[in-house]
Amino acid sequence: MSSRRATHKQREHCLAQFDQSTLTAVAFCREHQLSYQSFLSWRRKAQPDETDTPIEFIEIDVPSPRALAFTHGSVVELTFPGGLLLRIHL
Repeated sequence: MSSRRATHKQREHCLAQFDQSTLTAVAFCREHQLSYQSFLSWRRKAQPDETDTPIEFIEIDVPSPRALAFTHGSVVELTFPGGLLLRIHL
């Protein structure tokens, strides 16, 4: 597929194929004879603009460190949906 002539539908199909593959972006482009820079541009344009996404805050009530008996060197970990991990070293 020529990356210069790819229609919107072709780009979407190609990106879907990549998402299902186990290849790196470079290997996928090489295998499908795509321009790597064009492919990156397609991916960037297909991703939602994060600046338009409202930020949600989650309030967390944490007991005082004395109540939990933390010591120097303790680690607190919070795991959020989607796999985000917040690790706090005390």
